[in-house]
Amino acid sequence: MYAGSHILTLRALSKAMVARGHKVTVVRWKDTHHYPTNLNPNITELVLALNNSLGAVPHMTVEERASFIMPLELMWGRGTDWKALPVDAFLTISTVCDALLSDRRLLQHLRREQFHVAVVDLIYNECSLALAHDLGIPSVGYWAFTFAGGEPQYTTAFSPPSSVPLIMTHYTDVMTFTQRVINHLHAVASHVVMQDILDWLTGSGKAGTIIFSMGFIFQPEVVPRQVISNLLQAFCRLPQRILMKYSTSHNDPPPPHNVKMVNWLPQQDVLSHPQTILFFTHCGMHGVMESLYHGVPMVGMPVFADQRDVLVRLEQRGIARGVDKMDTSEHIYTAIIDVLSNIRLQHEVLPIQVDLEVLHGLHDCQSFFLNGRELLLSWDQLTAGKGHWSLYSIYVLQQDSSKSRI
Repeated sequence: MYAGSHILTLRALSKAMVARGHKVTVVRWKDTHHYPTNLNPNITELVLALNNSLGAVPHMTVEERASFIMPLELMWGRGTDWKALPVDAFLTISTVCDALLSDRRLLQHLRREQFHVAVVDLIYNECSLALAHDLGIPSVGYWAFTFAGGEPQYTTAFSPPSSVPLIMTHYTDVMTFTQRVINHLHAVASHVVMQDILDWLTGSGKAGTIIFSMGFIFQPEVVPRQVISNLLQAFCRLPQRILMKYSTSHNDPPPPHNVKMVNWLPQQDVLSHPQTILFFTHCGMHGVMESLYHGVPMVGMPVFADQRDVLVRLEQRGIARGVDKMDTSEHIYTAIIDVLSNIRLQHEVLPIQVDLEVLHGLHDCQSFFLNGRELLLSWDQLTAGKGHWSLYSIYVLQQDSSKSRI
């Protein structure tokens, strides 16, 4: 039960390791995401599947070789605190764990391969740590949330509860006494931008373009109709053009004249375009990091899990404004205008952009993330013979330029 972005990040890591002469085997469960076909002969994918023909396992298709289904409707129907997490997902985890550790053919195959290290995506997948332990393989945990709370607290990572908020608390690093008490208890190469998108960007003139991208969760079959209506009503009042990643359905009203809807867009490339002046995001970590790198201020609409945690920290730094997913068109419009007209807010994001560039002495996004990948691969925990478990989150989380603190 993981988002497609996890696969993309770990695929990028796999390709980087192969480029260094390694062979990589990816063991994952079948899901409903659509990924590019793996053509690299040094990367082997083993896709596992449960028999859910009786429909007893939640969050899976009802078939003999079942696929995981991300609970998109649940995400839109619930909030962003810990109570919104699906309790029945633990039944899914238990079933998957039993199937994984009792698959003798799989275990025999993995033992024959004599792997040197295991990289484990930890979210809803902790049982894979037990698998790595059973195989006698040193493991590195991949943590896709902000590096606070959850599994990180069981490692040697320095995360004092006085300044590092637990996940899904919606706290910042500046907490009240009560909050502190509660708190205690990849790189993708540049693409050639499609001509129609490029024309839309360059044709926006002095007003500029707003990029709208809410990740894979923003699907027409699950997003409430009122949310779409509120967004489009707000957008039609703006002088800017909006480039909106959204697969429209026949139930949707026609988009306003200043809104262009596309099924896919090269997010990093459009964020780096000089006509891009604002990023409307669900506050996923990939998009936020890309937006910060390119110096683009944000309006955040968190939908689920840790996304509100990310938003409150962006708001604290003065580089974003937030709206609720069920806010009216007036609230959405006001938040966008606030960001676009707030000179101080737009200036706050620039030092962070410079910090991210200077951090590795690089001046383009591709090199920055490639260098981050090289840094990751140089950690000795990713070499053979390391018998301890370490945990890393492959993101720069925060840098205070005024205090030179990362």
